[in-house]
Amino acid sequence: MRLIKLVARAACAGLWLSTAWLAGAQPSPPSAPDRATILKAAREVMVKARYCDLVTIGPGGQPQARPVDPFPPEDGLTVWIATNPATRKVGEIRADARVTLMYLDPAGDDYQLIRVAPSRIEVVSGAHGIANDPQTWRPVSVDLP
Repeated sequence: MRLIKLVARAACAGLWLSTAWLAGAQPSPPSAPDRATILKAAREVMVKARYCDLVTIGPGGQPQARPVDPFPPEDGLTVWIATNPATRKVGEIRADARVTLMYLDPAGDDYQLIRVAPSRIEVVSGAHGIANDPQTWRPVSVDLP
């Protein structure tokens, strides 16, 4: 398994909506979907995605994102994630229960161009012989200028 995490500041550099928008056409905004449509779409994305990103708040207030392999969502969209109780994510959730799960629909056609200026990189790579600490699960890290 290879995991590279960038802790960074991000700034939006542009938003690409559609080729019609790029050509100058200004389509009218679609009407807001109803609750059932939104929940159905959310469930479909969650079921199709193999992994999701779990974002917690670290000790210094910095968001901490990592990929996880969740169980399928229950009826109320409750999601269970099995993990070792000694992981950083468990400690961070105990300290601050605010979390985010981000699922990606690989077939999705909407995107936003974001410029990322990393301030720190954390790496776990078996192929490169770089492992996390077996007690704390913290990866090796390097602060960037």
